[in-house]
Amino acid sequence: MKFFASLTINRCHIVKLCALWEQETGQPFPFSNVLVSPLVLRNGILPILHKHRSQCTIMFDSGGFHIQQKVLRMRDASSRLAELYRTHDWADIYVLPDHPPTSVDTSQQVSRKLRATTRAYTTFASQLPSMFSSKLMPVVHGTTTSQIERSIVAAMALRPRRMGFGSFGTSGARSAVNSLTGPSIATLSAFSRLCRTHRVSSHVFGVGGPASMCVLRYVPVDSFDTAGWIRAAAYGQVYVSYLGTVNVTGKSASHRYMPRREFRRVREFTEHSCRFCIDHARLQESWEHRALHNLAVLFELNRRLSRMRATCTLKELTRYNQRYAHYLIAVLNDNKRFAVHSNQDKNLGRSSNQRGSIG
Repeated sequence: MKFFASLTINRCHIVKLCALWEQETGQPFPFSNVLVSPLVLRNGILPILHKHRSQCTIMFDSGGFHIQQKVLRMRDASSRLAELYRTHDWADIYVLPDHPPTSVDTSQQVSRKLRATTRAYTTFASQLPSMFSSKLMPVVHGTTTSQIERSIVAAMALRPRRMGFGSFGTSGARSAVNSLTGPSIATLSAFSRLCRTHRVSSHVFGVGGPASMCVLRYVPVDSFDTAGWIRAAAYGQVYVSYLGTVNVTGKSASHRYMPRREFRRVREFTEHSCRFCIDHARLQESWEHRALHNLAVLFELNRRLSRMRATCTLKELTRYNQRYAHYLIAVLNDNKRFAVHSNQDKNLGRSSNQRGSIG
């Protein structure tokens, strides 16, 4: 499972992060997979990515989040996006325009957004040279399994190599925060199975904290992206494997404050150690240290999950995050039911063939 770090941030922030990473690790560029939204990107970011394009996979996002938040209009954004894509044809993946629904949308609003997204599959792709066809990623939305199925059928007309999923539960001001929920896990599981059926890679947009990763790994999906690692750092929060985010500065009312001694004990329990969290005072003072600690946690946990049995991951989640432990149980049960039904269908097919040969 690949992790794409969202870098739709200020150029000076990337420069500071890269400088600190090189100082502590000796490596000049910490990112092997990057996602940026060209429509809202600050000046100076694309030249940095172009310079490092041989070292990392670069995905250009459509700006769907900003369309969802009504910062951009779908039609205007699509026109500008096509021009940006044609100008910067050196990226590896180009996401097609989409209009993500929110948890507060009515069924009529959801249907309207799904129609706008599926129309863009063909109308937008037709504006690009043929060299882009193998790099395009349509985004699938839907709040029901049938909606997911219909969207995938429409997306497959492009013969894509990969598809994205972005219909998660939303919360917070203006429904701006994506999160896993029971219903979204069900639709995500359906999306994952259909991607495997059609032999295309699956990507998940905007969800990927330490607890979410433990669920995504076993859905399974092939890749995910998140800006949470740097957003959390800006608010004084740091990642803990399996648990999620905790506050280390004492300046946030929305997240639990974890004192130095407790944070050190939790790091030992989760077997995490990086050069960015050894000095707790520096971790409290420096958002760069918090951001790169968060990045290191995601890298480390992703490697660990690639070797872990689901039962072991469930044990850790049960210890640190009961909510996501329940989500993982739901995923594993769903996978088990699907496997049983698949075996029954195969056995039925074999039985039919045998009866046909006897007759």
